[in-house]
Amino acid sequence: MAQDKYAKYEKFRPLVESIELFDDIEFKNCIKIMAMGLQSKIRIGDLIFQKGDLGREMYVLLKGRIEIIDEGPDGDRTLAVLGPGETFGEMALFEHKERSAKAVAMDECVLLVLDEDKIQKLLSKSVAIRLLFNLSKMLSRRLRDTNLLLARAKKH
Repeated sequence: MAQDKYAKYEKFRPLVESIELFDDIEFKNCIKIMAMGLQSKIRIGDLIFQKGDLGREMYVLLKGRIEIIDEGPDGDRTLAVLGPGETFGEMALFEHKERSAKAVAMDECVLLVLDEDKIQKLLSKSVAIRLLFNLSKMLSRRLRDTNLLLARAKKH
């Protein structure tokens, strides 16, 4: 009977499995996390956050594309274009500091918004630990990629 409770969410399995943040977390727990978070619909061109905004939440892109843009004295520079299943804004969960870039919707988007309170209230400690471990892996990979880009830039 408990399994039947989640059968109606099977159509979301491909999306859930594409979200790196949910790696090695049981499908039913991923559905519970998605239910705990706020789902927000964003229109093309909408600003999700601005560089300098104080951040207290992270986002999981469920639908659409988001452009992450660095605003500098020499103009705007695209840092990343993100698609469904990708996360952004996660540094705000740890630091509670100003955003380092702005995020703009390139398409009609659906976002899952998770803040520190929601993560702390997660279903079980093991799920919260797995979620934070996945987040650490993602940040580590991004840092490694950035280090490679910096090394290549120094060569030129």
